[in-house]
Order: sequence, then structure tokens, then C-alpha cells
Amino acid sequence: MEFKLPKSFEGVRIFSSEITDGPMNRLLEEGRRNAPKFLRKIRASKPFSSAGQPHKDLIKIIEKDGFYKNADGLLTRGDYVLAVKTADCIPLLLFSRESCVIGAVHLSRKNLISGMVSKSLKENLKKLKVTPLSLKIFLAPHIRWPHYEIKKDIYDPLRGTKWEGFIKSKNSKNYFDLTQAAVCELEGIGVLKDNIYDSKVDTYLSDKFYSARRGQNFVFLTVIFKK
Repeated sequence: MEFKLPKSFEGVRIFSSEITDGPMNRLLEEGRRNAPKFLRKIRASKPFSSAGQPHKDLIKIIEKDGFYKNADGLLTRGDYVLAVKTADCIPLLLFSRESCVIGAVHLSRKNLISGMVSKSLKENLKKLKVTPLSLKIFLAPHIRWPHYEIKKDIYDPLRGTKWEGFIKSKNSKNYFDLTQAAVCELEGIGVLKDNIYDSKVDTYLSDKFYSARRGQNFVFLTVIFKK
């Protein structure tokens, strides 16, 4: 699926693979075959770089293609296809026309709380001399709060912290609003709210994307590259 982007994203393209493209798990032989097929399908012929999925707050600034298994995010000024794998977490894609920077981040509840945006993204943007005011952010398909239930072992440590504000209760169950938490963290480092665009797609409800909460142990790929 290619996403229809606002004019402010002129200069980049963003795609997500779908279930019909097959699983993109790197550890599966099928996944290793499917990723190149998907890239050919979307005519993404540039050098390919993908992040891992360790749920850590590490973002790498890259100057060569490859698989960065210990990083959950990649930033570059280079002419690469950047990719992240997800199955409910947020694929966060970013673009700064002024700085010629693109980025792809696997954003989970765990690494968001540990500082993926407030610390790692902020610090790496500073290294690249990118002002957050220039950033355009796209939130690709991910799970929405009505389907993101959290149990007591996750809920209790969040009580009394700023993250409690993103917990919603319904029918005696607790849910985490990952979308709103991400938006607030982005605004917290200086990204303009009007520059944050949401696909509005819920992976739990969609029949196009894998969802871990639906019991699917596969991931889909989301990529960004310059035109």
C-alpha cells in the first residue's frame, strides 16, 4: 500500500507491505524472500537498510545500507530505502525537506516509555542539526487503544507517572493509547502538531496488515525513500 501523503511530504514516498505480500520476518526463509519481492513491486531500487525490532530506544544515523538489528530506528541524509517491521507497534516515518533527512522508527509502548522520542530521537536530530520544527511525521498503521488492553503487570508501574494519562478504562479493563502518547512525546521535543499525520488505520481491525493482538506472529514492512 502506498500512502497518500500531504503536500508537505513532497519528495518522499511511504509504503507498507500487506498480508498478501507475505510475512516479512527476517528470521523466516519466507520473510527473507518476501522483502526483496516487495521492494521490486514498489520499484524501490535504492540501497536497502532496515532496523531490528528489539524494543529499545536506539536510533542509528546511517551512511551505508544493511541490517541494523540492535536499533529500532534509522536516520539518514543518504539516498536509501529505510524500513521498519511491525505488527501493532507504530511505524513512525519522518522527513525534513530543509535538512534532506528521512527516518524510520519502530515505536512501541516499551521504547516510547524508555525515551525513544524524548531522548534518542531528540539527541540524534541534534547531531544532524535538524530542527524538530522542520519535521513532518507520518504514523503508519498500528493498533488503537480500544484493542490495546494492558494487564495489571503493565498498568501498575504506570500509575502515578505521566503515562497514566494515556490509560483508558472500559468495562473494567485498561487500555493504552499508544497513538496519543506518541503524539504528545513528539510535541514535547518541538514537533508541530499540524505536522503529525496519522494513517488512521487500526492493525487490529484491518484485514490488510498483520496484528500480534489477533494472534498473528508475522510482521509487515513499512518503508520510506526519496523520490
